[in-house]
Amino acid sequence: MAMHEQVEQLYSDGRYREVIAIRNKWRRENPDEPASMLDLRAGWAHYQLGEFAAAEKTGADIVEHVRAGSNLANAAWLFMAHCAERQGNLEIAEARLRDIPRSRARDNLFVIVLIAQKRNGEEVPLRDALQIAIDAIMRVPHQVVDAHLVNNVAWLLHEARYEEGTKPMLPLLPGLVEMAIGMYETLAAPENHRAAAMFRAALIFEAAGWLEGARTLIRQSVELWRALVAREGGARFQSNLRGAEEVLQRLTQG
Repeated sequence: MAMHEQVEQLYSDGRYREVIAIRNKWRRENPDEPASMLDLRAGWAHYQLGEFAAAEKTGADIVEHVRAGSNLANAAWLFMAHCAERQGNLEIAEARLRDIPRSRARDNLFVIVLIAQKRNGEEVPLRDALQIAIDAIMRVPHQVVDAHLVNNVAWLLHEARYEEGTKPMLPLLPGLVEMAIGMYETLAAPENHRAAAMFRAALIFEAAGWLEGARTLIRQSVELWRALVAREGGARFQSNLRGAEEVLQRLTQG
């Protein structure tokens, strides 16, 4: 198996530390090689682990050395926009988004930014977001990013659940987030994506009054996060585990 194929498989399996190690070893041995998708994949591995300073440095190194407008440059700028959003820099994330061609991945970050804006009390186009999720469901064969879109739109609507205009959409949410989980499982997506979707699903089920389903989902989420913390470590996974364990405790003591 070629190195790039090996790295893609490891990333798909959620083995982020191994991705970083392979790329770093290769970069030490080949310091003059141009930036490549291998570097970007290592940046994404840092991102998944919550190592945002290392992630952003990797992205910045790529955009500094590749031709503007190339596929790699666009992918790196999208990655940098994700890093900015994750660190709460929404204006920077939106600015970077404006220069990136429309794609499924760009739509996904657009929805993620809407979630952050909704938490800040801003008005966001909820029906437009729901249409993005519908398009993702109808677009087969699916990619992992389609599962992200469905998952994130479900969570956006959950965040807006107290708004009068959102109430007619609320009965859709349990089915929508279950669809996302099913897509992740069918696509053999990394465990952290499945664990995060199950966490959200548990809260959505709780809000709908489906407590037994919520308990089942949060137990599954905790199991996955524990395995990920043991294997990969990382502040982000540890934080996610703590949050899931708190919800599990609340749901099982109630």
